[in-house]
Amino acid sequence: GSPYLNLNGKAEKQALKKKCLNFKLSISDTKYYSLAFVIGEEE
Repeated sequence: GSPYLNLNGKAEKQALKKKCLNFKLSISDTKYYSLAFVIGEEE
């Protein structure tokens, strides 16, 4: 799988684990680094 999809899946799992039902996913995926941020509100 691509790094993008892996990051997306991991970020989504973290959001669900923290019960952030409404979250925005921002991903920066470049040749040199890959970052995934989950921004949401806890219940």
